[in-house]
Amino acid sequence: MKRFLAVMLACLTVISCLVSCGKAAEPAETTASDEPGMTSASQTTVVSETESPYDDKGFLKDCIPDTLNYNGEELSILYWNDVGRTEFEVAEQTGDLIGDAIFQRNASVEDRLNMELKWTGIPGSYWVQEEFVTQVTNDVHSGGDFDLIASYSMASVTMTLRGLFRNLMDAQHLDLDKPWWPQSLAENSSINGRLYFCSGDISTNLLHQMFIMLYNKELAEEYKIPDMYEIVNKGEWTIDKMTELAENVYSDLNGNSTVDAADQFGISVRQHLVFDSFFVSSNLHSIEKDANGTLIMSDELISEKTHDLLVKVISIFHESNYAAYPTVVEGWSNEGFADGRALFIIDLANVTSSDVFADTAVTYGVLPTPKYDTEQKDHITCLEFGFTMYSAPITVSDQKRDMIGAMLECMASEAYRGVTPAVFETAMKLKYSSDDHDAAMYDLIRDGISFDIGRIFCEPLDKLTFSAFREASNLATPNWASIMKAKGKILQKKLETLVETLETLPE
Repeated sequence: MKRFLAVMLACLTVISCLVSCGKAAEPAETTASDEPGMTSASQTTVVSETESPYDDKGFLKDCIPDTLNYNGEELSILYWNDVGRTEFEVAEQTGDLIGDAIFQRNASVEDRLNMELKWTGIPGSYWVQEEFVTQVTNDVHSGGDFDLIASYSMASVTMTLRGLFRNLMDAQHLDLDKPWWPQSLAENSSINGRLYFCSGDISTNLLHQMFIMLYNKELAEEYKIPDMYEIVNKGEWTIDKMTELAENVYSDLNGNSTVDAADQFGISVRQHLVFDSFFVSSNLHSIEKDANGTLIMSDELISEKTHDLLVKVISIFHESNYAAYPTVVEGWSNEGFADGRALFIIDLANVTSSDVFADTAVTYGVLPTPKYDTEQKDHITCLEFGFTMYSAPITVSDQKRDMIGAMLECMASEAYRGVTPAVFETAMKLKYSSDDHDAAMYDLIRDGISFDIGRIFCEPLDKLTFSAFREASNLATPNWASIMKAKGKILQKKLETLVETLETLPE
């Protein structure tokens, strides 16, 4: 199924694609280069006046020249192998939808660029990221056996600040204006015109790490809930609307006059990390860039809006009887929603493919997380941190960096046309959702993905950019001004150190 916004974005890039691919009315004289994969200044790839920039399924094609040839050269990739879902190396096609799509993506890259991808996997998730960082650090300091590092998102920033990575902004063939590279990532992660890590369709887990909402359609009908898709499409899906619809759904199913995990609820969440989604979805920011591109603390962090949001969240999850949250309702889990005992659930998109949902009889619909209010134009999607950033070590040469640029562009675009449809459209939309309305909601959710600067650079900032709001929501401490008076000073000092470090990074 074609994604409407992706195609619209593609339309905006048609001209640039034709130009960067060397569109010309007459063939240009070509001169072979002595270096593999390199083209001379006079070498031009000709694109026919009538050749479509789209493939037969309506997806934009990349601008990698057909003449690009690395003569079988090897590109060695170190990746974190304890990633949540299959993403990197797949040995053979087995009939698994997503695994086969990744296999084909890798094979297409090797075939199109005539290169060999060599994969090496070691643990590198949140709990062992420092060991992964140490491995990369030792490799770089010993001369470098690896050409490309694919790491857990937080780890990539740590390694960047240690000066281990090259600037990708000038890498040949890497076109960050294309739809397979989310624009918010390039805009928010580039510092002083330099970019040390990238992600997008190239990371399968990006889609799995989106925060979404599901709603129980049977309960919605029973409680005469209006058409949820119409509410979203009219711009009325807000926190207040969610509260209005959920507050009358609580039912003391076991009749013990106590709110407990056996009851029926309006809203369900399984852990405190979900509170991040309320902050991001309300279009709030902890860190932003000033006119000179320098990172500064956002005024929004200590704003009345953030305080009011915190009060709303505490009211919903700590002061009502219609929200199920394990800190308040002991023993509550996602099984409550899968059993049909909750109207709404907020979680990561991969919840739909979890074991908990494997045998559910609930017919559920898909929604974006709610906006702060109706004045907010767009729905904004928060990402959890379990996705991959790709980086080039400082040990690679200019020629190798450009080869990496070609590989990343080719792999991302191949994923955009092959892997993402398998994960997003075929698996999430068709297998785990009930109708075309849900497919449209998934499109809306993906198109709203945000790469907040404060979340990207949270590690060197002691995670205060998200943990302060998360903890205040979890512990029901509503005095936001008092919280930030203390933590804001720490954050400011950490931010000043971060800015100084960023100034020293390799160009």
